[in-house]
This record gives sequence, structure tokens and C-alpha cells, in this order.
Amino acid sequence: MISPTERLLNKFPDATKTSNGWQARCPAHEDTNPSLSIAESENGGVLLNCHAGCTTQAVCSALHLKLGDLMPPTEKSQQGQQYHAKPSPITTYTYRDENGGVLLQSVRYEPKTFKQRKPDGKGGWLYCVTGVRVVPYCLPELLAETAKPVYVVEGEKDVQSLAAIDLLATCNVGGAGKWKPEHAEFLRGRCVIVLPDNDEPGRKHGEEVARSLQGIAASVRVVELPDLSPKGDVSDWLAAGGTRKKLEQLAEAAPQWTPSVEEQPSTPDHFMPFPVESLPETLSTFVVACAKSIGCDASFIAIHALAALAAAIGDSRCLQLKRGWKVPAIIWALVVGDSGSQKSPGFKAAVKPVRDRQTEEFKKFKNEQKFYELEKLRYEKDLGNWKKNTKTSDSSPPEKPDEPIAVRCTVLDITVEALAPILLNNPRGLLLARDELSGWLGSFDRYTGGKGGGDSAHWLSMHNGETLTVDRKTGDPKTIFVPKANVSICGGIQPGTLHRALGNEHRESGMAARFLLACPPRKKKNWTESDIDPAIEKKYADLWNKLFLLKPHFISKGDDDSGERIPEIISLTPEAKTAWVAFYNDHAHEQVDLTGELSAAWSKLEEYAARLALVIHCVRWASDDATLVSPEKLDLQSMLAGIRLVKWFKNETRRIYLQLGETEELRDDRRLVEWINCHDGTTTIRDVQRGCRWLSEPGVAEQAIEKLVKDGHGSWQPSLHDSHGGRPKKLFSLHRVDTTPENTAGKEVKSTVDTVDDPETQIVGDWMVL
Repeated sequence: MISPTERLLNKFPDATKTSNGWQARCPAHEDTNPSLSIAESENGGVLLNCHAGCTTQAVCSALHLKLGDLMPPTEKSQQGQQYHAKPSPITTYTYRDENGGVLLQSVRYEPKTFKQRKPDGKGGWLYCVTGVRVVPYCLPELLAETAKPVYVVEGEKDVQSLAAIDLLATCNVGGAGKWKPEHAEFLRGRCVIVLPDNDEPGRKHGEEVARSLQGIAASVRVVELPDLSPKGDVSDWLAAGGTRKKLEQLAEAAPQWTPSVEEQPSTPDHFMPFPVESLPETLSTFVVACAKSIGCDASFIAIHALAALAAAIGDSRCLQLKRGWKVPAIIWALVVGDSGSQKSPGFKAAVKPVRDRQTEEFKKFKNEQKFYELEKLRYEKDLGNWKKNTKTSDSSPPEKPDEPIAVRCTVLDITVEALAPILLNNPRGLLLARDELSGWLGSFDRYTGGKGGGDSAHWLSMHNGETLTVDRKTGDPKTIFVPKANVSICGGIQPGTLHRALGNEHRESGMAARFLLACPPRKKKNWTESDIDPAIEKKYADLWNKLFLLKPHFISKGDDDSGERIPEIISLTPEAKTAWVAFYNDHAHEQVDLTGELSAAWSKLEEYAARLALVIHCVRWASDDATLVSPEKLDLQSMLAGIRLVKWFKNETRRIYLQLGETEELRDDRRLVEWINCHDGTTTIRDVQRGCRWLSEPGVAEQAIEKLVKDGHGSWQPSLHDSHGGRPKKLFSLHRVDTTPENTAGKEVKSTVDTVDDPETQIVGDWMVL
């Protein structure tokens, strides 16, 4: 009789053997990197875990299996009935912001499971914490006692155990492996002692915490508690007789933590996932849903959306870092992607509210134009009559009707000369949104014979919202002066044209440095029935339109309508100012070691942290974020989000600049790594010969893979089986981090809301047991 595990593996001919079971692509979502872990339980059942969050029912449905097909044999399944009991809550841990407001709760259930929830604003709870701000546990206490050292532990129970002996402690929600850079920022300048649990996941978590605090905390010490039982924690240590005095002695005796020296691949060309969690909830929900619907990387939507939202804010707001430094809401975003990589659908989704608004404004303008033409005819007739009767009448001439002006919020392909009058009539600003920006970049200096001094110089100054003066040979007026040229830009470009479009001239002039760049690896396309919820789409559109209605301050200069538009100034809270100064200093220290083009890019990324924070702040206001400190004050949450986004863009800038200057050999290495990644991270020599035309010659593919092994990008391993009954294939696998769950049986388990509420599953470690 075939076992449940064998029955499941028959559905996955490409499954890869791991130390704890098998790894395969999840059939319930567009899975480019295997995220479904499969193992067999002691009673013969199946252990499943999709790291992307798909439920067991979704996986079974995609495979045309029933849950019963994965059950253990009957006699053992009777013993497993206890797994199906719905957990009951036993305690609640509340995460609060600086002012004590509730952000989320982590609810512990029996038997040993957790789920998170957030306030719904109506006195109830929503069991989804997407977009909720990332803060450490007991944040108000951390801020109230800044002189005390801080103990970082793995769980809330340990925090309370230490609080009981008057020690200040914190942790992150979700347990081991869930610590984020945002947590570290709250410990800036503090003396930190890390107390890892006594198991491999705990020690790894402690290393991650300590590493994230390097250059942030005043000191970091990692203390491994003596005589601690396997899988034990500080609560167990205290229960066994440990004391506060002994713990403080251990902490004082522990050396300063320093990172171990690890070998890195010779090509630091690693893409980091876009930090969607740094975006406000309405925006992050849209980005995630849109990316899932399209089947593209989240960055394809997110950075276009940030530029579009910046354009909506326009000249209505600016951020004051100090009296002489005011930051505009101007963002230039450029996505690098191959044709067919889904960058165009992501771009269109992000700018759809802008284009929809422009369509409506053009309709209004067309109607106004028709009315104007009628009024103009009437005026000309009345003017003629007035001229005839001017000798016999003292009446005033008829009033000339005002010609309507089209409201513009976006332009496509335009010269500076054509742009100037549009900006003059639309001082709020515009979004230049073009699917392929290579044509726009190539149009610079078109009418100056490539000698410079043309459009590119004007665009360089527009990145800062400076004045724009254009002298024209024809047209009225001959000279156009725009006090503040506010233009955000978003679009894409193909890798093949990247080097030409951002050639030496644009890199030396600083044009390239003004763009936020992203180049996510290509994903394999798979059909999906997923579609974006119209309600989510509408919330994003409403968000954009609400920002577009923001008004600047207006200084009148007389009885007429003339006057000066002044952006409303957003200032920093003291906490946000502290975070900005720390980022500024760290960033400046990084830039000292850089030269040339990368140094130029770093000089622009510095202010981009503040620009992005300003956009995040305004988006939170427009989303009615209850945690916003004040509409006029940019708080710590918004500043940390801007800093986190810039750190991601710094990594992307390094990657793309490396591509611009890479040798042919490095380019081929990168192309091969990207090709293997697109094929689930594993391959054979024969597959490479077939799929990579530049490696099709005999022996070349094997040499290229051996080079990746030597450089530390991956390793050889035998395959699980051969589908044709032949010898096992020699399989190359790229190195990944944390693709296989740790065996955490017996530990407290952090689970998702769906699995806790699912009566057909029970959580054991990181697995769903059927």
C-alpha cells in the first residue's frame, strides 16, 4: 500500500531531498523558488509547510487531492484526533507604540501556538497584521528608562520573567528568525545583552540580533547561560535557581560581540526582497495584492507607486530637516527588467490612478473648451457692437472670457520647452510616467547636436524642484519662468539598453545618481487565477486622489489672484530627528570609502531617505493612520521607514552599478546565476547547455558551473530520483538561506492565523500536521 508521503511526492517529480525531508515548488501560488517543505511524521502522516503562507487546503486543492489522502493509516489517525481540537487562548501580549497605543497583540493558545491580531477601530480585532508598524515588545518601557541596559530575549514570556526581577528586556513578535532592522533602530545608543535560547534556532537568532545592532547599539554582548537545559531559555534558567546578581555578573564578564569572518561569493550580486512591511498598510496591501495578481516582484509596483504618490503631493508639502534644508516630495524611479518580466503591468497598475485622473481632467477641459468657444463668439459679437456704438455710448467694453487651462498631472514624452508652459499652468507639479524611459533619456540635447547644454541640464536642476527658465524663438510668451519645477519620474528600461541609456555622460553628470534603481531577478511566469480585489484597487486610487487635493500655503501679494505658493512645512519630532542624524552620520561614513559614480549615487540617496519618509508620512495621513503623531510632524515610524527603504535602494544601486561596469566573465556568471534562480535554484549540466545559448559548446557549461561552486555560489548534490529510471543526475543547487525549516519539536510554535483557525491542521514546529 502506498504511503501518504509517497502519494504526495508522486505529484512532485522535481522535489529536492533535504536533511529534514523534501523541498518543492508550491502549486498554490506562483512559486519561482521552492517554498513548500514536505516531511513524514512519526505516525506516517504528512508534514507540510508553505513558507509563502498557503494553507494546506490550498495546496491539496491545487494537486487535486483530498486532505484524507495525506492522513496517516487509520489506526494511527485515531490517535491523531487530538490534533484537530481548536486551540484555546491562555494569555495575550500587547505591543504598543511610544504613546502606549495598541499596535497589535500576540495571543498564545493551548497547545503552544500563537496568532497575531490588530485593533479594527471598532472595539474588535482583525486577525491580519499586514502593514502594522514593526516595534519591539515593551517599547514605552524602553523609552522611559534610557539609562538601563536592555536584555534581548526570544519571547514575551522571557521579557516578563526578567521584568519580575527588575531588569529591562524586550523581544520581537513571532520568535526566532523574525528580528528586523526596525527593531534595532529602537536600541540605538543602548547597552544590549542578548540571551539566546539553548538550541540552534535560538543561537542563530541571537547572532542575527547582535549583527543587526553593530554600529547602532553602544555595546552588544551575547551571553550563553550556563547549565541551561536543551531548548531552555532564561525563564527556565531563573526557575532552576538563577538570580539577577548572577545574570548581571555573566553579562559584565561577557566580551563585546564581534561578527565572525565568513567567506562571501566573489560577486556580491544578491537581490534582497523589497521591504514591503515598511510601507503603510493601504499601500503595502495594494503592492502585495498587485504583485501576486501579476506574478511579478513587489518592487515592480512599489517604486512606481512611491513616485506616483510623490507627484500627487507635489509642491503642497516639504520636510524641513533644519532651517536651511527643506526636502521636496520629488522621486525619480527606474526599474530595470527584461521584456516579458512583467515590469509593464506593474508600472501600469501603479500609475493607473494618475492616468484615470488625467482622463477625467481632459474630459472636463473638453467641455470647458466648448463653453469657451461659445462665450468667445458671444464676446466677439458684443465687442463689435460696442465698437459701433462707442461714439454714442459711454458703456465699458464687454469682458473677455478666460480661456480654460487643462489641469495636468502627468506627461509622457516631452521636451523641456514643451514642459515649461504646462508647469507654469500647473505649479503643483507633474509625473513623467513612461513605460520605457530609454527614449526619454536619449532625447536629451537632441536639438543641440549632442554638445550639451540642452534638456539634460534643466532636468538635473528639476530633481531638486529648482527654478526653470526657458527662452523660446516662437510662442507667447517668449520667456517662460517657472518658480519651482516639481516633476517626479517613473518608468522602466531593459538591461540591454541600460548601459547605453545611462552611459558615461549621464553617470558623470549625476543624472544616473538621481534615480532610485531596482533590478529584481526574473521570475518564471506561471498562469494564476489570482486577481486584485477591486476594493484594494479603489483604496489605492482614493489614496492618490486625496493626496492630489492637498493645498500649499498661499501668500497673497495684492487684490488680484497673484501670489506665491509656499509648501506647508512638515517638521521632525525629536525622536525622528535623532534617527535622521544617526542615519546621516552612518551614511556619511559609508560614503567616505566610496569613489566616482557610487559616491555620487550615495550623495543623492542621503536625501532620498528624507524624501521617502515625507511620502510615507503623507500616505499615513491620507490613510487615516491612527498611530500618526501629527499631520504637521513627521514621526519616528515614518523616518525609520524612509531609512529602511533607502538601505534597500543602496543594495540595488551597488548591484546595478556593478552590472554597468562588469567584465564579460562576471556578466556571464551573473546571467547564469539568474537563469538558475529562474529555474527553481537547481539545474543539471544538460539543462544549462539547452537553456543558456552562450554555454552550449561541449564542456563550457560544466566549467561555468564549477566556477560557481568555486566562488561559493552553490554546490553539487545528487538528485532525489530520476524520472526515467536512469542513474541519479548530478544536480547543482544555488546556496539559499533558511529554505528548510528547523526541527523545533517541543518548542513554542509561532503560527499564522489561518493555521490556528483551521480545524483540519495542527502545528508542530514549523509544520502543518494532517
